[in-house]
Amino acid sequence: MKRFIAVLVLTCILCLSSVGCSGELTSKKKIIKLYGENEAAFLEAAETGDFTALESMKGVLKVIMYDDHAAICCGGSGMGANTDYYEIWWTEKKIESVLLGQLASGYDVIPDGNGARYKEKEGDNEFYAEPLGNGYYYVELHF
Repeated sequence: MKRFIAVLVLTCILCLSSVGCSGELTSKKKIIKLYGENEAAFLEAAETGDFTALESMKGVLKVIMYDDHAAICCGGSGMGANTDYYEIWWTEKKIESVLLGQLASGYDVIPDGNGARYKEKEGDNEFYAEPLGNGYYYVELHF
């Protein structure tokens, strides 16, 4: 029985450790590089409104279409209430209105590098957005 539990624990550890090797991108530098190396494809997606071709791109996990933006999901980590997402967003609106449009609590906006960090005043949620050009943004979401 002890051996079975040890094998089960080891299997779980190996499975969890391989998640980071699945092609997910959680590095800002790598995600911005992904955009830069494929800017023509991103621009075509924005011009046509068809983002499905981006889903086959190495480093893109999936594309989610919303009313006011497209979220190109590159990676994430954590579980439940402690979750982080790393994405590229496209929108024709101001990024602030898209990031904060559905949230009830107030946020402090803090300039950070080439972008801005949005910190929840009464909570621990935090977002970061940095313009990439052509309506695209590098976005981090921390819950």
